[in-house]
Amino acid sequence: MGILVECPKCKARGSIARKVCKCGNQVQKSNSKNY
Repeated sequence: MGILVECPKCKARGSIARKVCKCGNQVQKSNSKNY
């Protein structure tokens, strides 16, 4: 099972390698990451 990072805007979960969410939010640059 891989590590997923949750987007703070749309709450979609994606892989830790993904830099930009489907909604356009910068997931890697957010200071509060939900795993």
